[in-house]
Amino acid sequence: MESSRPAHSIKIPKPGKWPGKMDSFRLVKPYVKYHFWDLFSVYAISLVSTIILRLLTSTIFSHRIVASLVTELLFFLLQTFFGTAIIAMYFAYLKNEDFTLKDAFKIASERFLSMAGLTVVTGVILLASFLALIIPFFIVFPRLYLAPYFLISHNLTVNEAIAASWETTRGNAMKVYGLWVIQVGLLLLCITVIGIPFAIYWYVINRGSFALLTLHLAQPAGHSRAAAKAS
Repeated sequence: MESSRPAHSIKIPKPGKWPGKMDSFRLVKPYVKYHFWDLFSVYAISLVSTIILRLLTSTIFSHRIVASLVTELLFFLLQTFFGTAIIAMYFAYLKNEDFTLKDAFKIASERFLSMAGLTVVTGVILLASFLALIIPFFIVFPRLYLAPYFLISHNLTVNEAIAASWETTRGNAMKVYGLWVIQVGLLLLCITVIGIPFAIYWYVINRGSFALLTLHLAQPAGHSRAAAKAS
C-alpha cells in the first residue's frame, strides 16, 4: 500500500462528466488507501461488537424470541452508529482533511438519530416498493441509495436527504447501480477464503466512490436541494 498522503483534495468531476465506475475508483483510491487502516478499524470494531452482542444477548435472555428481538434492535443501533462514522470518514478523506476517529464518532453521535430515522423510512419505502410487484423496487432502490451520504455530507434532515437523493439520481440511476454491482461482486469474492483479504481491501476503497458520486451530483447542475443548501 502507498503510504504517502495525497497533496490536495480530490477534484470532483464536473456536472455531466462522471468518469464511470472504474475511473471513479481510481480517483478515490489514493485518498482512501492512505486512511485504509482507520476505516478498516471501524469496520472491524463494528463486526466484533456485533459478535459480542449476539453472544451476550443469547446468554442473558433465555427466551429465544426475546433474545432475537433485543439482538436485532441493538444490532441496528450499532450498525447505524458505525455506519454514520464510516460515511463521515469517506467525505473527510476525499477532502483530504485532518480527521480522527474521535471526530468520526463525534459526528456519528450527533447524527445518529437522524440516520436511524432515515434508515427506517427508506426501509419502509423499499419494502413497499418490493411488495408492489417487485419491479418498482429496482426503480426506487438507486434513487434512495445516496440518501445517507447526503444526510452526512450536507447535514440535511431525513426528508431533505431523501429528496436530494431522489432528485439528483433522476437520470443517474445506472451510475449508482454500476458502483453497487462492484460492491456485490467484491462481497461474493469473500466466498473463497483466498479472496477474502482482496475483497475486504477493494470493498473499503470502492465504497468511497459513493461519496464521490454524491459530491458530483450535489453540484448546482445536479438540481439537488443539497446543492442549494450548501450554497
